[in-house]
Amino acid sequence: MHVFKHSTTIILILLTLGVTAQWKSTILVQKPFKKVRFAEDADGFIWLATDQGLYKYDGYDLKAWKNDPSDSTTISEDRLSYITRLSDGTMWCGYEG
Repeated sequence: MHVFKHSTTIILILLTLGVTAQWKSTILVQKPFKKVRFAEDADGFIWLATDQGLYKYDGYDLKAWKNDPSDSTTISEDRLSYITRLSDGTMWCGYEG
């Protein structure tokens, strides 16, 4: 529980200041998120459903999953509205619209 509180504090600070995360040498977040929902998975990673895509925070870095219309294996929408962990540990996220 202490780790989750600590991670939550770090995430809130990063979101307040605006986050610049890199993955595959691409700047993914250049402005603060407007809307953020988050949930912790069974392994302790924090998942963020944002208006700019899906992110996983491992305590050190943010890794992003974003929509790429030319790639059917990417998430279908970047403007995510919710995320939750089910009792069996499965993570679900979604969007309105």
